[in-house]
Amino acid sequence: MIDRGLGYILLLDSGNTRLKCRAVSLFHPELSLQEQILAETSIANDDIDQLGVVLQDYQQRFGQLVHVYGVSVAGEAIQKHCEAVVRHVVDTAFPITWLAVMRSHLGLQNHYVLDQIGKDRWYGVLGAYTHALAQVSGYPAFLYISFGTATTIDAVIAQDYVGGVILPGVQLMQRSLFQGTAQLPEVRLPHTPAIAFPQATYAAIEAGIAIAQAGAVMRQVQKFYRDYQRVPSLLVSGGARKGVLAEIQQAYQEWAEPLQLPPLKLIELETPVLDGIHQVLLKS
Repeated sequence: MIDRGLGYILLLDSGNTRLKCRAVSLFHPELSLQEQILAETSIANDDIDQLGVVLQDYQQRFGQLVHVYGVSVAGEAIQKHCEAVVRHVVDTAFPITWLAVMRSHLGLQNHYVLDQIGKDRWYGVLGAYTHALAQVSGYPAFLYISFGTATTIDAVIAQDYVGGVILPGVQLMQRSLFQGTAQLPEVRLPHTPAIAFPQATYAAIEAGIAIAQAGAVMRQVQKFYRDYQRVPSLLVSGGARKGVLAEIQQAYQEWAEPLQLPPLKLIELETPVLDGIHQVLLKS
């Protein structure tokens, strides 16, 4: 059992639409990362005051909050709002540390231009890297794909993060068609492969978005295989992923079977940014 009396540390992932929170105990190094997690919560950015309710609950359950570590891409206003809510509830002086992107973390070398990569993107890559080390045999060779507000597809080979691409996310594609046209409906993607040649507009939009997202992933899989002679594992996160995964798997199978390549290894991650922050703190 974890001794709750020592208090807890709060990890924050402040993204474009939601604030994700994790209460952890770092006072028991013999426990695994998963065992150190006390609770997790997700809050919409337009309801940041709800963080106060969450913190009151955490204090009752886990004791005193002793430090906050986070990454933020939501803008300075939301970041300051988070800080104000924390200090109002806790009502004591303690550090709030917003983490930066580094050239190297956890043994992973960052080859991206440092001042151009989102902090959540880097710590998401780090979280995926730690999962890959634990679950994939041999040296890491994977794409980390985040289906968020934007879709990002990032490549890691061995101990090098070599970069990646950004494209509009599933919801942005949905919204742009709905808002930018007079008659096209707003759709929700099914969890099945896309119809190849739809004969109705709703299905045509569903298929177009899923194929566009999966096509971008498959293009990067093929380039990775060309450059490194390895089929990358796919480590996937983000709330919009469910409507794309089946299409990715089908597209991969159609490409891989004639080449006699191994089955696609796909690992779904729930909170890789928080995992990345957590691991950095454990190793610091």
